[in-house]
Amino acid sequence: MRGTQQEQIELSAEGACSAFGSKISMFKIIDTVGDTQPPEIPSVSTEDHTSSSEVFEESQNSKPDNCDDGGSSEDYDDFEAHALYTSVDIAKDLRMWSLKHKIKHVALKDLLGILNKRTILRLPKDPRSLLHTPSGDLHITNIKGGQYWHYGFEVCIRDFFHDVKDDEEIYIKINIDGLPIFNSSKNEFWPIIFTIENLNPKPMIIGIYYGKGKPQDLGEFLSPLVAEFNTILKQGIKIGDYTIGVTLKCFVCDSPARSFIKGVANFNSQHGCHKCSIEGEYSHLSHTNYYPNKIYPKRTNDTFRNKEDEYHHKIDSPLLKLPINMIDAFPVADSLHLIDLGIVKRLLTGWRDGYFKNKMLKWPSKTTEELSSKMQSIKLPKELHRNIRGLDCLSFWKALEYRNFILYYGIVVLKGVLRIDVYEHFLILFCAVTICSTDNYKRFYDAATKLLNHFVHQYCKIYGEHYLTSNVHNLIHLTEDVINLGI
Repeated sequence: MRGTQQEQIELSAEGACSAFGSKISMFKIIDTVGDTQPPEIPSVSTEDHTSSSEVFEESQNSKPDNCDDGGSSEDYDDFEAHALYTSVDIAKDLRMWSLKHKIKHVALKDLLGILNKRTILRLPKDPRSLLHTPSGDLHITNIKGGQYWHYGFEVCIRDFFHDVKDDEEIYIKINIDGLPIFNSSKNEFWPIIFTIENLNPKPMIIGIYYGKGKPQDLGEFLSPLVAEFNTILKQGIKIGDYTIGVTLKCFVCDSPARSFIKGVANFNSQHGCHKCSIEGEYSHLSHTNYYPNKIYPKRTNDTFRNKEDEYHHKIDSPLLKLPINMIDAFPVADSLHLIDLGIVKRLLTGWRDGYFKNKMLKWPSKTTEELSSKMQSIKLPKELHRNIRGLDCLSFWKALEYRNFILYYGIVVLKGVLRIDVYEHFLILFCAVTICSTDNYKRFYDAATKLLNHFVHQYCKIYGEHYLTSNVHNLIHLTEDVINLGI
């Protein structure tokens, strides 16, 4: 399943958006600069936005204030060389420090002034030079509803493959999702991010949309991506004498974003299932569409492209121009939203607050308090880094806390608290999710499929058919995605 990757992707998107066009080097801390013997001067790379001559323009024209005029010319050259070498290193550290802590330019400018005046360092005077703020055209395009900046997939790949010694084949996963910038504004970033599954889990950014809400014109938003990939998927990327072959494996998105980029009905609408042609029905009890516990024909790439279910389609997505499977390449097996923030959160909230039709399942307040106390008394192993919070903080739990609950301690603390049939129903979910969370249990994937089908069937009996929401229904498609795409 894709939960961990999705979280990494969303967190990386926020960091990438704050830089918006800046290149970021590896962060490290250097506490001292006072070596008595200066090291050999390395060649200074000029591949970043700002050349070394621009960053350290003063170093060639001035002598440090604390340098003794009585020294020899050779000593002074060594001193200058050491100052330049050290300044290059410190500049990288300062750049990352200021980006990490969101230091304002006015404060950073004052700091640079102090360091240049009081130390041997030769740093740029202007924060924009230190941060490698691009001075040229960023190629920002005005599109309907906002602006779009396209950095490019090929540029990212050329940046990543500095030294290619053989032909490579890389497998790409793309994420597209919205990120609200402020609580008091509708303005959002919609970054397009990818990871190289078989080489590098660190997300890299292809482009960013900025505007009020999601992009209003899907064609304008996705066309640069589609045009670039149509060429790259056929020809690969030539770097020197070698070729990087590219396979676009899938798009990892949450349910609303998945529906948006595919140009189909909303995920919780009557014809919203991405994997089968089930028809939802509106429930006046749960005030949402629910999906009857029945078997419906699966969607295929051909039936999707031929629009055989006309009510499922809203607009023609630019992604139709890509040579991909429009069903298999869009997994619903996203543990972050489907399991952690979906099923597990819904169950815990329903038991605590009594959202289900069967009010007998609601915990008394005393039971909730006792369970919270029991959970917080658990001694976690060092592999689990987040402390357990009580059920009174349930609305503030992070996805990782829900994941730890379903995978580790939920089966322990719920025993004797839930009614026996409800507890056994929870155990079915625990077993299925555990199987699908690791490659070690591949031989049990068929069993996981049966367990999840049984879970959905029993969910209908225990909680009521009207609570078979999109998330619950998608459980029957989970193992199919895991088998096709991996965990």
